Amino acid sequence: MTADELMIGNFVRVNKDVSIRKGTIVEIHAIDADRTFQKFGLQGCATCVPIDGPDWLSGGVWMDYLDPIPLTIEILEKNDFKLIAGVWYIQTKERKPVQICFKGNIITMSINCTPVPINLKYVHQLQNALKLYGIKRKIKV
Repeated sequence: MTADELMIGNFVRVNKDVSIRKGTIVEIHAIDADRTFQKFGLQGCATCVPIDGPDWLSGGVWMDYLDPIPLTIEILEKNDFKLIAGVWYIQTKERKPVQICFKGNIITMSINCTPVPINLKYVHQLQNALKLYGIKRKIKV
């Protein structure tokens, strides 16, 4: 992953045992895109907090050691999306209906019945899209 793909609050998975154990799902709390470790060719670092751990337990993780979490039907169900006529649908607190359509491995999003030209494959992309449209919703993974 790269720093420009992420926003504060995104969920990703650690892919290497570093300051946080491999396989741990973390929330991004800070991003330093300019940080480098030239000896290993690493650039970009994020302060991460395990989502199932205490708030004070955080660690810096290089972007190369973070993987996106695929957006799945199970994650949509866990977040109260309902399948209606082949479309995943949720009503938000902001009264903006959000629809998500699966077509093969590509997910397309509509807000207020207006198609948004974005293909979602990962949880952090859904989080970013909701945030950009002013929808405050904590995603569960």
